[in-house]
Amino acid sequence: MDVPVKLFQKRQLQESLDCARDGGQALWHVGSIHRLFDDDTARLALTAKSLGVRPVIISLAGKKGQSIELRGKPLVKALALCATPEMVLK
Repeated sequence: MDVPVKLFQKRQLQESLDCARDGGQALWHVGSIHRLFDDDTARLALTAKSLGVRPVIISLAGKKGQSIELRGKPLVKALALCATPEMVLK
């Protein structure tokens, strides 16, 4: 299933959590913190791997707000996906 990654800014944490709850993937960032939220655990892990995250560590696994932290090249890849709304993660 293809799911668009939506980018959310500093004051949009609740919106990013709502996006994940509604079946989407949300990249939220504030300062140097970048988190990818997705309520689908399997899809979140696959997305992390496809972005190059090693090892995949899911914060709050199985709970509302589960996410992975992105840095470096995986973050650059995720931001590139968000830059064009019609691009999706596979």
